[in-house]
Amino acid sequence: MLSRVRNLERHKAFLFMEIWKDVVGYEGLYQVSNLGNIKSNKCGREKILKQSKNSAGYFSITLYKDKKRDTKFTHILVAMAFLNHTPNRYKIVVDHVDNDRTNNNLLNIRLVTQAENTKNKIGKTKGHYTSMHSNVFFNKINKRWVSTFVENKTTHYVGTFKTEHEAVNALKKYKEFLLTN
Repeated sequence: MLSRVRNLERHKAFLFMEIWKDVVGYEGLYQVSNLGNIKSNKCGREKILKQSKNSAGYFSITLYKDKKRDTKFTHILVAMAFLNHTPNRYKIVVDHVDNDRTNNNLLNIRLVTQAENTKNKIGKTKGHYTSMHSNVFFNKINKRWVSTFVENKTTHYVGTFKTEHEAVNALKKYKEFLLTN
């Protein structure tokens, strides 16, 4: 049992070890870490840079190269360096798994389609509170969880439920039913 605890502690330490990679397009000048930090390598000195939070709640940083400046979002820099993400307008976007826009840890970001990103936002949206699960939301007026999804331009209404868990399970069963019939 003690060896399991030691292995777990080593594993945790590895997960939180800070790994640095060059910022794409700014190689040799700036680096980004898997924990979401940015550092400058100018003049042979490494310095962790202070990031700014914009009005939407995202951290950004201003980078300089060839006397030109450019402001970049931290989560996109992490995804470019560690997930080989290539920004392509709104086809594939960087999503914060826990919906905390300030948490730019590599373990908290993933690449998704714009549609997937829109579906999993948490917060108030037109009288609804959405779930971490796609196609499930809380209807504030009825005080019930709703399962619904769109397929081939047809909206499938699964139902309303007392708990989010019931709504998710019903949605899964309904989709399985559609696949088998």
